[in-house]
Amino acid sequence: MRGGPLPSISALVCPRSHGACRPVAETVLGAPIADADDNLVLAHRVRTRSMDLLQAAHLWSGIEIALWDLLSRLHGVPVWRLVGFDRAVRKRAYASLLFGDTPEETLRRGRAARERGFTAVKFGWGPFGQGRLADDADQVVVAREAIGPDALLLIDAGQAFGRDIDRAAERLPVLEDARAHWLEEPFGATRLRPMPLSLRVAVRCVWLAERRRTVPISLAR
Repeated sequence: MRGGPLPSISALVCPRSHGACRPVAETVLGAPIADADDNLVLAHRVRTRSMDLLQAAHLWSGIEIALWDLLSRLHGVPVWRLVGFDRAVRKRAYASLLFGDTPEETLRRGRAARERGFTAVKFGWGPFGQGRLADDADQVVVAREAIGPDALLLIDAGQAFGRDIDRAAERLPVLEDARAHWLEEPFGATRLRPMPLSLRVAVRCVWLAERRRTVPISLAR
């Protein structure tokens, strides 16, 4: 579950404001949970009844994981079968790290993640996108150095570029050279909504088509 404990507690027990702003506890406490369908129904109810509580989705994610685990134990079957799969698929976990304040700190953090056995590492936020192109390039170069040539390198811009497509695009060559697997949230969904529709569409395609680059863009999680 993402999010701090105090906002999560607040979303659980806060006073009800209106129909779409109810405490999550009002929906989940006492709800019947006997099978996967019950869990899916409960997820829908939380979304509709608590949609105006910003922390509700994060809080529910923790509750939902626990409920799937309980259902798995109750029925004696793995969760992947409960949610409709006929086989388990291997997942590749990645370490999620902040860029260091300096390239040297980024190097240390990346090497530590590799020593813990991660074969994919995401670096994000910190100083990335906050200053000069050269500074960001240094960070990306040492991130690749830290995790080695064969590990998967992921970059999270933390919405650093606002609505500035050109400034974000300046980082593409160094990301390509470092073989970054993706660039996550360079702009952020709320920054794109005020843009004309044609510009929003361009943001989605400019990376792979007009600019002929090969680093996929993730607009949101």
